[in-house]
Amino acid sequence: IKDKYGSTLISENSIDGLLREEQLVEQKGSQMPTDEPSLKMLIVEDDEAMLKLYKRNINNWKLPIRIITAINGRDALLAIGRESPDLVVTDLNMNDMDGFQMLCSFTPTPNSNGIEIIAVTGLDQYEITERGGLPPSVKVLYKPIRFTVLREVAEQILSMQDVY
Repeated sequence: IKDKYGSTLISENSIDGLLREEQLVEQKGSQMPTDEPSLKMLIVEDDEAMLKLYKRNINNWKLPIRIITAINGRDALLAIGRESPDLVVTDLNMNDMDGFQMLCSFTPTPNSNGIEIIAVTGLDQYEITERGGLPPSVKVLYKPIRFTVLREVAEQILSMQDVY
């Protein structure tokens, strides 16, 4: 994968290895059957405790949501290409490839059109601008995250899918 300047961000061998690992995980099963209608939510978070908090809150909603996770922007780009999530919730500060780099590298494809993207951050608007800003379509939720707002977004997407 290359960035908008042509620099290599991820080698082809790394991508192949990650895809092989992901196929093994998928063969072991996922949270919800894939033939059941659901919202696919990709959570991009490198903090394990925060990831557990997301999962606990989202699972308590009792909505048809399939949670996909990635620990950095590189893994998230691979997951977006593989899973075509409906909603991406990403932290901006992460190791390896952060949320800013991921969002700058993300090029919508026919399969990824319509993905709702929410950036979760402790940075203020000035700091976000200083780091290069975010694409205009990205919504921002400031930490501490209000899960009620995230749930409203999920419910809105589900209602548009006529699943919920």
